[in-house]
Amino acid sequence: TLVLDLEKTLVASEWDRKRGWRHAKRPGVDKFLLDMAQYYEIVLYSPSIDGIAEPVVNELDKNGCIMHRIYRDGTYYHNGVHVKDISKLNRNMNRIIVIDDDLAECQFYPENVVKVKPYDDPSDRSDNTLARITPFLIEIARENHSNIPELLSQYRGMDADEIADEQ
Repeated sequence: TLVLDLEKTLVASEWDRKRGWRHAKRPGVDKFLLDMAQYYEIVLYSPSIDGIAEPVVNELDKNGCIMHRIYRDGTYYHNGVHVKDISKLNRNMNRIIVIDDDLAECQFYPENVVKVKPYDDPSDRSDNTLARITPFLIEIARENHSNIPELLSQYRGMDADEIADEQ
């Protein structure tokens, strides 16, 4: 199972008084979703409010790669942060990878997280984090790793780009 965050992981959002909310897809997100859907059950887990995030996800995932969507009402408010509890997915915890830009949102299970640098500048079209981490994620799936936390422990303290450099 591949758990993906929305804000600053897959899209960047801006708000201004003239246009309201505007969202920009992280470069490579379409190909990333299509590639990952071949190997993983994809779950979008976002602390965003569903009424706001759902239209963004509908536009983002026109090919239906995301199998499940969980929003703010599926998080726990803990120490001022909406935390994602991936144990509630009813999946084997050793077989879940989380891709997120904010470790505080994943504080219950940090050993399952591959941290990506936040995508918060919609004008940055040179970002290639998703493309760079794709081969690593595909290799994990193809090798059928049975203990993701143990595997990721080798990369503790590294973000997705550093893992890609290592690979």
